[in-house]
Amino acid sequence: MHKIRIKRPYQKPVVVVNTDDESLTRILYAFYNPFIQNPMRLETVSEDRTVEITYEAKIGLFTCQGSTIKIPRGYALQAIENILFESTTVDEEILAIHGAVVGLSGKAFILTGTTGSGKSTLTAYLVKRGFDYLSDDLALIRKKDKKIIPFPRPIQLREGGAEVLTNCGIDVEGEFFEYGDIKRKVVYASYKNSEYSLAGIFKIARTKDIQALSPLSSQEGFLMLLKNQYTVQKPDPSFVQLLIELAKAGTHELNYSRMDYVEEVLRGTVHGSKQSV
Repeated sequence: MHKIRIKRPYQKPVVVVNTDDESLTRILYAFYNPFIQNPMRLETVSEDRTVEITYEAKIGLFTCQGSTIKIPRGYALQAIENILFESTTVDEEILAIHGAVVGLSGKAFILTGTTGSGKSTLTAYLVKRGFDYLSDDLALIRKKDKKIIPFPRPIQLREGGAEVLTNCGIDVEGEFFEYGDIKRKVVYASYKNSEYSLAGIFKIARTKDIQALSPLSSQEGFLMLLKNQYTVQKPDPSFVQLLIELAKAGTHELNYSRMDYVEEVLRGTVHGSKQSV
């Protein structure tokens, strides 16, 4: 039986997975490295909230916090990811926004968007083009100074993402994983363990042939941030004020069909040039 302990920065619970499934073990190590802790190391975890999961693949039993159900083979990974997402709380000092993050010259760009807008694929493209990698899924903003903190989970490309990059002349090395209905290519990107200043937040949408950048009003930016919280936080006055300040700092709508256009926009933001719409 393998024991995988996943401890994500600034988030609870710690999730401990016990399983005899070799494929599941390999995939969890690929998806959540570097957040998996050494099981041989003695650790004090009394202060951590922990969710214990056991999946016995040979008999198909899935146990979480003492409740056991029988699940179809191949569903365990989806069940674990659902538990990770639905049970997550974020430390009070952090605002977590659902989105990818890349950096350039110490400045960070948050890319929000719906599933299918191409966040991970665009992130892989930008990293290959010289941007720093911070995250492909989660933006961590420290409330007191609005600094962006890396969440360097390996980039996970959905089915078709690698082909899009190849068509753009970008060779992305990685490892393909398939488990049940989940099919992803994992791309390991190096990252700098440093903090970044926020340069802008972009609501991205992939189009057929339109390249367009337009600023959002403060109200539109506020609502976008509120909607894209990774976990819902209590809307106290200080939290509302933080969203207002972030919205005023620069939120934009960015429609694109060409990833090089997005690169041009972000580089122009850092270097102070204006983009044509």
